[in-house]
Amino acid sequence: MGSIHAFSLLLEPIETKFYVSRTFSSFTYSLSLISITAAVYFGSYIYKRFSPTRIVLIVMTLSTLGTLISAFSDSIYFVWIGYGLFFGFANGLGYGYTLQYSAIALPESKALMMGLVTASYGFGATIAPIFYRKTNTIGGFENTMISLTILFFIITFIVLFLFRFSNLQFDLKKGLPFQVKNYIPISKYLLWVIYGCSISAGLMCFGHAVGIAKSYYVLKSTGTLKKEDWQKDGSLKAILEIPAAARPNVIDRLGAMTKGTAFVEVLK
Repeated sequence: MGSIHAFSLLLEPIETKFYVSRTFSSFTYSLSLISITAAVYFGSYIYKRFSPTRIVLIVMTLSTLGTLISAFSDSIYFVWIGYGLFFGFANGLGYGYTLQYSAIALPESKALMMGLVTASYGFGATIAPIFYRKTNTIGGFENTMISLTILFFIITFIVLFLFRFSNLQFDLKKGLPFQVKNYIPISKYLLWVIYGCSISAGLMCFGHAVGIAKSYYVLKSTGTLKKEDWQKDGSLKAILEIPAAARPNVIDRLGAMTKGTAFVEVLK
């Protein structure tokens, strides 16, 4: 899951390889979130039908197939299929299964166990940018996807060993200690729709904020920021004092980072 939420570092490599806009590249992330939601929602039907070993193999197959399709594709549409659908669904399937499996392992401490699982993908989101930054620098988007494939193969064998060692049987009923009275099914579906839309909208902002954040860093690191004014649409107006000799370099860097949308005016 952490590798999904570090997607902002893949935006520029995707745009560089496929010559697409920020809308097309960030839609990959939106699609992966939809796939994660679908996997978590429908996961219980899959969990009851397969053993832990087969669940792990299914997750590995879908995730590595998704990263390989993305690595060797020549079109952004195949990245949508590979990363957005396959890789996203595998992440949601693995996350949902681990979440419920942890509650079964220690039912008396299920809140703590499920909290640790949730925190683990937050930790993954912390270390994934380090991994992405290195692999992007070495070989761009293709190298990052191939490296992810190798990494997931290694992780899969570790997870298989841990599941085999635990020797637990998945029983969904153990995760449901009581039945809710006066339960209205439509409320569940509405909650999922609202949750999915709100999370997707919020996290999509991360991708569009990358250019703004990098541009702000350029401003702060190359001169004296005399004035800054953040607009309602998220854009920034600023007055920067820099040596005349550094002006062309700063203008070029801002233009490259904002895809040519930055407007620069020289004040005398």
